[in-house]
Order: sequence, then C-alpha cells, then structure tokens
Amino acid sequence: MAIFTNVTVSNDTWYDINTLSGAAVGTGLLIQNISTGNVILVESATMPVTDNGPILLNATQGDSAKATIEAGSLKMWAKVVGSPSKAVLAVYN
Repeated sequence: MAIFTNVTVSNDTWYDINTLSGAAVGTGLLIQNISTGNVILVESATMPVTDNGPILLNATQGDSAKATIEAGSLKMWAKVVGSPSKAVLAVYN
C-alpha cells in the first residue's frame, strides 16, 4: 500500500476520514496513528453521536496503532480521546 495522505484530527468533533483523505466510501484502507494522541475510529454512514468507538488506535508504534478497513465499509470517522488534543493519521490505499 502506498501512502494516500496524512489527516489531522482533534478531540473537538468527529472527522470524516473518507472526505478528508479523498478516498471514496467503500475503499479498502489502512489507517495508522503516527502521533502521540490516542484515536478512536467508528464505521458509520453518519457522524457518530457518542465517543465510544469500536477501534482504538493507540499512540504507539506497531499493530495497535493501525486499523485495516475492508473494502465495502461505510464512512470512517475519527476523533482524538484524551491528551494531547490533536493527532495525525496516515491513510493508505
């Protein structure tokens, strides 16, 4: 997979990873947390209403900082949890 783009997210709202990265909804992706803040990801057609995410991207290197998004998935949403308030995600296609 080649890097598609880097996306910056924060803890103030949910961010639509597909729109920010330019990846069509349903595209298979690899999303990697490359910063020091923890990030939650949610697959949903619309913006999530809670801060509970099924995928946690830890602020560490290795498998816990990555999520593989299967082709055919809904929109992917991201939000920082905890401190610091911003994080950078590398989105690969």
